[in-house]
Amino acid sequence: MAMVTWEYYKKRRNVNFEAFLKGRNIETYEHFCETLQKLGIIAPSQQEFEDGKPKVESKEVKTQLSEPKKKVEVKTELAAKPKRRYTKRKKK
Repeated sequence: MAMVTWEYYKKRRNVNFEAFLKGRNIETYEHFCETLQKLGIIAPSQQEFEDGKPKVESKEVKTQLSEPKKKVEVKTELAAKPKRRYTKRKKK
């Protein structure tokens, strides 16, 4: 089997790097290389892997509880469909 580069594979298959990692539960460069080896793809350098890897940011999220919004009732009436009319077949 001919080995292709990661860049060629990524462009040819229109692969999103983050989705590729998430879909295959890849967290380390070694696991990434093993997966690509099985697919017949030449892995990029570890620096390229680290640059493309999604960053985990730790942000403090302030949550404020507000009063729940009131539900608005929407009345939907279905219009009665007219009765279907079937035409009689013409006799030959």
